[in-house]
Amino acid sequence: MPRYFLDFSDAKGKIVDREGIDLADRSAARAEVNTTLSELARDLPPDEDRMMLVARVRDEAGGVLMIATLSLVVEWTT
Repeated sequence: MPRYFLDFSDAKGKIVDREGIDLADRSAARAEVNTTLSELARDLPPDEDRMMLVARVRDEAGGVLMIATLSLVVEWTT
């Protein structure tokens, strides 16, 4: 089973995964990233008008396999 490393970042900093996680395949890695990004977004302050969360999935050799971005932009129209 392949080991994937999931790094997350936002405007305030970066979390580098040094342990990794064994997942069945790339689809499982994508699902893990989607779940984690959703959980991180829920923990953001409710008064945020702009934010961007970025996840990078690396393989055991350190190569980046996938980048996922979750962003929120709130703009008042009046």
